[in-house]
Amino acid sequence: MVKVAVGVKKGMTQIFQNTQVVPVTVVEISPNIIVDIRSKEKHGYSSIVLAYGRPVKKKFKRSFLGQLKTKKKLANLREFSIRIEQRPDIKQGDKISVENFKTGEKVAVQGISKGKGFQGVIKRYGFKRGPETHGSEHHRRVGSIGMCSFPGRVFKGKKMPGRTGGRKVSIKNLEIVRIEPEKNLIYLKGSIPGAKKGYVAIKGE
Repeated sequence: MVKVAVGVKKGMTQIFQNTQVVPVTVVEISPNIIVDIRSKEKHGYSSIVLAYGRPVKKKFKRSFLGQLKTKKKLANLREFSIRIEQRPDIKQGDKISVENFKTGEKVAVQGISKGKGFQGVIKRYGFKRGPETHGSEHHRRVGSIGMCSFPGRVFKGKKMPGRTGGRKVSIKNLEIVRIEPEKNLIYLKGSIPGAKKGYVAIKGE
């Protein structure tokens, strides 16, 4: 059974388990369809390509249309690397839903973090503030970044102000607390990256 899917983050809530409050994130997984299977013999690596999301209206390449086998109802594509040789039951056209997962198992979630624009080092990296006394001009600044006469430059990767968020973030070992097949909902313990109504990729062990 394939344990990979792409869903939509609905938001966070809390549920009760044995008199304990557990914070959870709700993800809606509409049926994903396997549109292509790639093997090591033909492509050099093994993976599957899933089609997900609502139909959209925009121009695509012919290779994309060939994978979806249609020109009217278009969706998004996502490729997952899995070992096809260990799962001979996988077929093109199979649907993947929340029923592929089980309560209590651990999964990894990947999403796009919220974009926060251009930020300073305090918000971006958690730097501490400088002195707040009168005369001090070092309140929220970076501080000294240079070197002495040798090497006389700023090293690459120095923590400095810049664009924050809007990147791929992965979180592993998230526990599935509850599954509601009738609503296509899956409850993950804790928080996951991304904003509401954003797509997240879920991959089980």
